[in-house]
Amino acid sequence: MDALTHVTPDDPTYLELSRAEAKFWQGRDVGFLERVEEQGGDSVIEQYTNERFTGDAATPWYATIARTGAYKRALFLGTSGMAQDAYLLANMPEIHVTICDISAGSLERWQQVLGAKFPGRIDTLAADLNFAELEENAYDLIVSSSTLHHVINLEHAGAQINRALTPDGRFFLQDYVGETQYRFSGAKKRIFEDLYNRDIARQPGRQPGLIWTNEDDAERSPFCGIRSGDILDVMAGELREIERRTASTIIGMMLFAQPADRRTPGKTAVLRQRIINRARRMIPALRPSTQASFFSEQYLDELRFADEVFSDAGVFLPFDAFVVYGKR
Repeated sequence: MDALTHVTPDDPTYLELSRAEAKFWQGRDVGFLERVEEQGGDSVIEQYTNERFTGDAATPWYATIARTGAYKRALFLGTSGMAQDAYLLANMPEIHVTICDISAGSLERWQQVLGAKFPGRIDTLAADLNFAELEENAYDLIVSSSTLHHVINLEHAGAQINRALTPDGRFFLQDYVGETQYRFSGAKKRIFEDLYNRDIARQPGRQPGLIWTNEDDAERSPFCGIRSGDILDVMAGELREIERRTASTIIGMMLFAQPADRRTPGKTAVLRQRIINRARRMIPALRPSTQASFFSEQYLDELRFADEVFSDAGVFLPFDAFVVYGKR
């Protein structure tokens, strides 16, 4: 599957993946993602990511959008964060938003909830970004959060986003842009393991070692991360890159590493937590109580420092990116 870079609507591989994707998410009750998004306050890792993206631990990336212009007509790609979309609508009262997603059910939910809060300002568009043809020069603002890492035809999606932007429009992208299907290199994993084992050596009674789950395809949806590692290069080729911020090159690996001496019991519980974590903007939402149990404050400081170094150096792909583009 690593070599899958283009699909057509009648492609047998694509159709098989589509069915599997629908099956994976089947059974998610109404409002699941909304409740996940509302759980808990900012974690240490989220505060760090905010600092990397906006310069302020308390300011998420999407809060900066309203500061960049007086937008009128917006396109939101995907239904990954209702609270985020509501924030943008509330803080930019002049915008009219079209929400685009492949799932008619998700769009109906967004229209039901956000349409009631912001009457007359919400339209929906059911479309698959692998093949969608967007209206030309139609939107002065396009926003995509945790959506493009589920798209295979990235070149087509990028070209359509560029086509849909007005000449002075802006495209704001936040997404997982790390290794395709989370297949981290041995060198990257060794860096994380070395930092972890240094911390374990400071804790009496603990045993070194991690259990890696990054290549367990059963624990994520079939479309997740198929071309994630190509997103930044492809978008830079299709649009005009204005600003790029990256984070979690090392820290993001927390999501796929379990302490060998403290296994999480039950595969169902593990899977549920991973879905929750992934839904929350691809950042591992570690509660303070969890951090205190598994990770010391000294270790987190060391991890943050290493993450800054490797994110800035570009030695490895970052886990998370926030990028602003203009029309090419």
